Amino acid sequence: MTVNEEIILNHNLINWEVLESVYDADEEVLTEIAEVFCEEAPKSMEKIFLAISQSDRSDLKFYAHRMKGTLAAMGADSISKSAYKLERMAHDENIETVKELAGEISNDLSHLICFLRQPDWVSKINNK
Repeated sequence: MTVNEEIILNHNLINWEVLESVYDADEEVLTEIAEVFCEEAPKSMEKIFLAISQSDRSDLKFYAHRMKGTLAAMGADSISKSAYKLERMAHDENIETVKELAGEISNDLSHLICFLRQPDWVSKINNK
């Protein structure tokens, strides 16, 4: 088991029940969704970091909200909750605190993407 697999599977970063209910556990559909996610999520994360660097709370809220929904659609409940927290923090938190949480989300997102790029990720998460 790779480090990414351990992190994903042992920390329940993907909720199989969500994937099963939303996508009927259709491996082909899940694979396609994961491909789009792996391509688009890093772009949103970059926009979050750009908004933070520019102290643009409006864009930060917008992209954190988008990230929250994208992560929820992938069954990544815990990271989605962190993105929700980031969205809420966009209003009034110190930008350094926001930056720290964004870094944690980015780290978890990297692990998730590495896992989703494995050709057999669906069977691994389904059989955990």
